[in-house]
Amino acid sequence: SDIIWTADLNMELSYISPSIKTVLGFSPAEYMALSPFQRHPDKQVAALQAQLTSEIDIAKTDSHPKTYMVDAQHYRADGSLVWLAMHISLLRDENGRPYGLHGISRDNTATRKIEAANRVKSEFLANISHEIRTPLNSILGFTDLLHEQSIDSTARQYAENIKLSALNLLALVNDVINIAGLEGGKTDLDYKPTVVQTLIKECLESVTQQAELK
Repeated sequence: SDIIWTADLNMELSYISPSIKTVLGFSPAEYMALSPFQRHPDKQVAALQAQLTSEIDIAKTDSHPKTYMVDAQHYRADGSLVWLAMHISLLRDENGRPYGLHGISRDNTATRKIEAANRVKSEFLANISHEIRTPLNSILGFTDLLHEQSIDSTARQYAENIKLSALNLLALVNDVINIAGLEGGKTDLDYKPTVVQTLIKECLESVTQQAELK
């Protein structure tokens, strides 16, 4: 459930909803009595205060209402840590002067775990794909050497099919690398003209031998 809270511009809490008991295990009075270092890990306190102070300073010069999102770790009553996504708005008086903060905090731990797992998966896919490319490039090199030899037309066609299959597999590996990069926000789309007839011909050639054997 969401935690609703208000604070002054020095981030001293003036209200926090009873739902904090469900999320963090503290009663509102217990949590408001804690110091920042009892609410957050030491390394996060200064960073969190600096981020909030910067956003408050920006908001003071901008009369348009905005909501800021800040992620921070919080201690639960049992000593464990959870991530809360805090959506923060500036409270203003009738003259538009800011005087406080209004926030809604939500447990974001599960989302961050999923994001971390996706990053690990993307890194694994990228690494294994790079490892596969090395032997594939070797296969392509040997098929090029085979083409230079005096071989009959049937063997030459077999060599061509091997090369085509290796190229298709290399393209697939490159796609895996691109997907891993896309999930990490590191991929640029490359638009190229495509001849559909050529794609169909290459697909048929890559499976013709297996089809004939059956």
